[in-house]
Amino acid sequence: MKLSLPVKEEIFTSLNLFFDLFLDYRPSRRTREKFLQITGYPDGPDEICRVIAELRAVYAEALRITEAETVRSGFREELLSLQKNLYRELEYILSLDDKDPRRHFLIVIPVADRPLMLKNCLASLVEQCRLFRYGGILTDSNGLPRYKKISVFIIDDSRDESNRRITRELTSETLGSGIPAYYIGLEEQTDFLNRLPAEHRNKLGNLIGASRNFPSPHKGASVTRNIACLYIHSILGELNDRALIFFMDSDEEFKLKVNIGDSTKEVHFINYFHLLDRIFESSGIEALTGKVVGDPPVSPAVMINTFLDDILSFLESMAGRGASDECGFHQKIDNSAFSAEYHDMVKLFGYDAAKSPRRYNCLLSGAHTIKDCFEDFSYNAMDFFYGFHPTRPQIYRHAGDM
Repeated sequence: MKLSLPVKEEIFTSLNLFFDLFLDYRPSRRTREKFLQITGYPDGPDEICRVIAELRAVYAEALRITEAETVRSGFREELLSLQKNLYRELEYILSLDDKDPRRHFLIVIPVADRPLMLKNCLASLVEQCRLFRYGGILTDSNGLPRYKKISVFIIDDSRDESNRRITRELTSETLGSGIPAYYIGLEEQTDFLNRLPAEHRNKLGNLIGASRNFPSPHKGASVTRNIACLYIHSILGELNDRALIFFMDSDEEFKLKVNIGDSTKEVHFINYFHLLDRIFESSGIEALTGKVVGDPPVSPAVMINTFLDDILSFLESMAGRGASDECGFHQKIDNSAFSAEYHDMVKLFGYDAAKSPRRYNCLLSGAHTIKDCFEDFSYNAMDFFYGFHPTRPQIYRHAGDM
């Protein structure tokens, strides 16, 4: 049975808007010519399925141009909206083909008594899926929408029972948002580990925790990840062999900090799953990691000295100003700064340390005073103890082709 399809003008609404918006841009005109050469103008699911590879190339070029212009224009809302619409339109076209070869992402989040961070992390994941819709959406047996190629596993290592309860609730809320979500608490870990053959448990030893009867809380991130790897491996048979395991920390989010004028703003700009799938498809790699040096958030223990330098600089800059004076801590943050300059021992990694303290960039907007800025800084400074460096945020730098 053929799929019901909108009229042809509606199928490519966002793509045609892109062509109109970039009418005088030569690369856009070339992209439009390529599009029109694809069997004239695809007008049905069968025709579209035959030229999906060519259409993906057209959308890739349109997105490349749109994203470059979005950055150049200071992240104009009009262009941010067009970018998301192009991705969603592409997802609709790809859904017409039952043989979508793209990878399924199993997102694994170890957490230990940090429910607020986990809440923010999961909220950003839900928003990432809502905005970009990677992998498309299907209707499950209960008639509810579910993202087809995204699943999340919460591996709970919390000691506090109230935090474990909140984490279970957050998992349920994520499931209610359309993302298949699974809570793997201490009891679930116990049940799983007890099903492992005894000789295997003995050989794994401290890799999965010393207790054989009940995994203790606060085993540490490494042990928790090891248990998660075993657990995920046990269910991989239910998925195709193109699944990717995506480990992330509960204090990470699918958002970027960007410069807009003399202030910073958080935006959803990168279609992470789309691009990661493309990286694995095109490069033949088997594993992908972040920078070895690290990137905030990291342990406060390795960045306390740079933070104290920045606090002293902040206080010295306030000296002599009145509490009711206008805030003067708004400036464009240098996005070319070394991405690990917050690290106290950066020279151990072969890099030069920052030569001077960094100015604090006030997060308040609208009219406000030095007193308001100081109070807000005092509040934000506490996040340092959760692995965040308030005075040295990492600002997104667009490096061309995505």
